[in-house]
Amino acid sequence: MTVGMTVGRTVGRTAQQLHSWWLTVEQRLAVDGELTVTDDPADPGYRRFDLEAPGHGLATEASFRYEEWHERRRSRWVVAAYVYHSVDRLMGGELGYHWHPLHRADPAGRPVYHVVCRPSGGESGHYRSYHVSQLEAHEALYRRYAAGERIDCSGLHPMW
Repeated sequence: MTVGMTVGRTVGRTAQQLHSWWLTVEQRLAVDGELTVTDDPADPGYRRFDLEAPGHGLATEASFRYEEWHERRRSRWVVAAYVYHSVDRLMGGELGYHWHPLHRADPAGRPVYHVVCRPSGGESGHYRSYHVSQLEAHEALYRRYAAGERIDCSGLHPMW
C-alpha cells in the first residue's frame, strides 16, 4: 500500500504528498540506470520517468517508461491513469502494466487495468490485470530484466 492510498477506495494525496511521492520514485529509479524525468507545465498532475538500463554510457539493454496522470478531486490528487511499460532491447519483447481507457474492454471509456505483453517475435496482446503502484511495477519489470528472463506472456489471461 502506498502513502495516501487505501485498498478498496482512493483517498488520494495532497499536493505535498504527490510531490514527495514523485521524489521517492525518482530517487528509487535513478539507482537502476539513466533516468530522465518529464513533467508538463500545463498538467501539474502528469509525470513521466524514462529509464535506460544499464545507462551511464553503456549500451541500452532495456527501456522503462513510467507515466502517471493524476486528477484533482477536492484537495487531493488521485491517480486517473498510468502506463508502466518496459522494452527488452536484447532479447526483444515488451511488457507493461496499464490503466487507461480501453474502449474495446469498456465502451464507456473508463480506465481498465490491463497488461500489454508482446514476446520476442510474437504478437502483442492485452491481458487482465489489477492495480499496481509505480514502484511495484518497476520491481516486477526490472527484476525480469536483471534476471535475464525472456518476456513470456504464458500464464496471463487474455482480455478478449
